Amino acid sequence: MRAPGADTETLVQPARRRGVSVVPGSAFLPVDGFRDRLRWPYAHGTAALEAALPTLLERAERATAG
Repeated sequence: MRAPGADTETLVQPARRRGVSVVPGSAFLPVDGFRDRLRWPYAHGTAALEAALPTLLERAERATAG
């Protein structure tokens, strides 16, 4: 998932506190980059993804507004 304008490092902990486990995109690179990307496990099916999206969107909106 891309969160334009957001530093996803700041989204991870608040999302986890709300039950959504995600990893910032920067965790998958040896150099700094993809800070506006999130990765989450999608093997749990679409219901888990649909439940997580409102939380992720809210956190991304707060990160870009502030």
